[in-house]
Amino acid sequence: MKVHEGRIDLVRWSETGRSIRIHAAGQGETFAEASLFAETCHCDAVARTPAAVDLLPRKAVLDALATSPDLAQRFAAYLSKSLMQSRRLLELRATKPLTEGIIARLIEVVDENDDLPEDVPLLSLAQDLDVTAPALYRALARLEKQGRVIRPARGRVRLVS
Repeated sequence: MKVHEGRIDLVRWSETGRSIRIHAAGQGETFAEASLFAETCHCDAVARTPAAVDLLPRKAVLDALATSPDLAQRFAAYLSKSLMQSRRLLELRATKPLTEGIIARLIEVVDENDDLPEDVPLLSLAQDLDVTAPALYRALARLEKQGRVIRPARGRVRLVS
């Protein structure tokens, strides 16, 4: 599937019913690629904003990959990049203390003004780091007190260079 507009999160559910985001896809990005080679889906697609998606028929995609080496190579490169991003999130989730994980993630996602982009919700950082919203807010408060971030408005963060 490909996101035409909006934002789609792929989530899995823990034994206790907690939602765990395993992937986020924005406009122009694909998601659920592993479903091409699986009998069943292992996660749910959840629209986090109003969204429209293009359904790509499994057989058509597999046929196109089989007959176009260039397309297959581009697809493999895309999957490799996605795997690297997933591994990076695992690394960030293991980074302690949480404040250091937040700084590392902010460095990766801020815009040219060191601001968290408008289209990246603050709670997305919590999901990236696999922490609760209250834990994120407490850590951001510590970072603000240390002068490492500024919170210019509700839901906004600016990294202090």
